[in-house]
Amino acid sequence: MPPKISVIIPIYNTPEVYLRKCLSAVTKQTMRELEIIIVDDCGSDSAAYNLAASFCKRDDRVRLLQTPHNTGTAAEPRNIGMREAAGEYIFFCDDDDFPDRNLCEVAYNAATQYGDAGVDMVVFDIREKGGKADGDHWIPARIPFNRVFSRRDTDGIISEYVGDVVWNKLFRREFLIDNDLYCFPTRAYDDRFLSWCAAIAATRVVAIRDVLHTHVHRPAQRTASGQSQRGKIDDAFTVYEAMRERFNRLGQYDDVRYDVENSMIASVMYDLMRERDEREFALLLAQIQRELLSHCLLAEEQTPIKYYHNEYFKRDVLFMRDCSAADLWRAIHG
Repeated sequence: MPPKISVIIPIYNTPEVYLRKCLSAVTKQTMRELEIIIVDDCGSDSAAYNLAASFCKRDDRVRLLQTPHNTGTAAEPRNIGMREAAGEYIFFCDDDDFPDRNLCEVAYNAATQYGDAGVDMVVFDIREKGGKADGDHWIPARIPFNRVFSRRDTDGIISEYVGDVVWNKLFRREFLIDNDLYCFPTRAYDDRFLSWCAAIAATRVVAIRDVLHTHVHRPAQRTASGQSQRGKIDDAFTVYEAMRERFNRLGQYDDVRYDVENSMIASVMYDLMRERDEREFALLLAQIQRELLSHCLLAEEQTPIKYYHNEYFKRDVLFMRDCSAADLWRAIHG
């Protein structure tokens, strides 16, 4: 029988303390019908590869693959894992994260309890460890929990259950294949493309309140480490344009434009606020105003409040649309 879930873990020079905890948590899941696909992005440090190989030797559910060359992203290792996967569902786990022991069992049960076909996607809650977001990251209460829904039932709040990441979701593998879904080849926001395109395409989604996964923020974390704020913002625009092109081609963009813009603006605002060079800050703000805020619906006064995270977010978007770099810099840094 094929495995119920394929767990895909991209690795790259992962410190042993993190990778061992991650792989131990995955191999000790209460659900045993798993395949665990580790994909090494040709790291320069053999320690992570050797540790992964040791798990292969003692657990025949574990497979270790390698990219042909270093890609510099988590996207291609994830995509290779997807192509190799045989499971009914797919769960993506970062190499320094660790799932609760019952994650696969609880998420799979949620996926399969609403009919033989199963749902396209399950969304669960996570906790974050390290960084400013330490603690549980609750899915907003207005999301419809414990019932099947689709984006058409969640006008204006798609971004609140998509979450821009892949590690708080279980995806039905055939659904990903049928809709040609993959991670986009950028250093930052590579999983946003998959998460959003899946959420828009899915006709059967289930969200559960269970906190099942710990996402770890660590110094020198893989994809975003060493990347400038300009690099992250450029990647955000690249992925945004790819999403917009896809949704336009499929005749979906008008239906989801508010939600996509909400997510995009929140991301570039966050990255802009982390820029510490005032001159670069001014250049990035000008880019955001010119390429996004000058024409997006969320930068219009009459846009209903339901399309924003909250009233404060709308206020900030409208302020950033018109402000000078000097005024915004002072507002942030005093």
